[in-house]
Amino acid sequence: MAWILGILNHLDPVGRAMVRPSISPLMAQPVVELCLAIPTWMWVSGGRDRAVARRAFEGRLPPTILGRRSKGTPASFVMHLFESRRSEIGEMLCDGLLAGHGLVDRDRVHAYLSDPRPVSDARYMQIMGLVDAESWARSWTR
Repeated sequence: MAWILGILNHLDPVGRAMVRPSISPLMAQPVVELCLAIPTWMWVSGGRDRAVARRAFEGRLPPTILGRRSKGTPASFVMHLFESRRSEIGEMLCDGLLAGHGLVDRDRVHAYLSDPRPVSDARYMQIMGLVDAESWARSWTR
């Protein structure tokens, strides 16, 4: 229920969200009511979650999709972006507006980005937060 409440501000937008409203078909009342009506013991079958949805789409989706054990997340996308663009991120942050104003510790950013090992902690998200801030700052100087 808490997750449903958490999305309400997206379903009933205010302010600038009204200019370009988002449509959330999976949050339509009939869909939510159906999902809430499914007993918990039906959620998992044969040791696999999402059993009801898997059965509903049998024959309509490829077996590789129906049988998968994991799914992508925004975090995995951002991590891939981080890994594939380390040098560009380094240049952007170490030579950028934020660093020029002393808001970025160039040495720490460079040290983190220079580590050749795959990301294994959440610090890359802090770096990507700086990338967001740097992009925003640059948008005001063009």
